[in-house]
Amino acid sequence: NALPAMSLLARAVRSVTWSPDGQRLLTASWDKTARVWTHDGSPLATLSGHERAVQSAAWSPDGSRIATASMDHTARIWQSDGTPIAVLVNEARCVGSGRPFNARRPVRATL
Repeated sequence: NALPAMSLLARAVRSVTWSPDGQRLLTASWDKTARVWTHDGSPLATLSGHERAVQSAAWSPDGSRIATASMDHTARIWQSDGTPIAVLVNEARCVGSGRPFNARRPVRATL
């Protein structure tokens, strides 16, 4: 049986990953958001706050938190329901998969 199509707002998805328990999906997208979905494609949460495309998103090992990295030079930490926890700012360059923070530049954290 085919799964129902998820509404991705006609935006390219940069990454997708399963939650540790296999019950939810996490997408990172060019529309500046990350989204949490049920395993059958129903939306659960939209993580909004980045100012540019979200390059990647990842679950914490216990599935309670999410980390996102964006072309806006920030990494953000969220509760899995979309509640923001912290913002890490790297003014040197964008962050995302394969793009580490620049160790020679200070990183600002906002909690």
